[in-house]
Amino acid sequence: MYNPLANIAGLPSISLPLYMMEDNMPLGIELDGAIDNDQTVLSLAAQLERARPWIGKIPPVYVG
Repeated sequence: MYNPLANIAGLPSISLPLYMMEDNMPLGIELDGAIDNDQTVLSLAAQLERARPWIGKIPPVYVG
């Protein structure tokens, strides 16, 4: 589901970078949860960040 649509529907949603491909472009996922289940989405996002830290990784095309 497209992240803004999930938000309009009242579903907690987060988009996360997970992997840097061989051409240094990020590959990401979107996590959507059930209504009023923000804690599960945030908890899973935190676990993924601990398992595959993203800090310091910047793709070759970056708009900040």
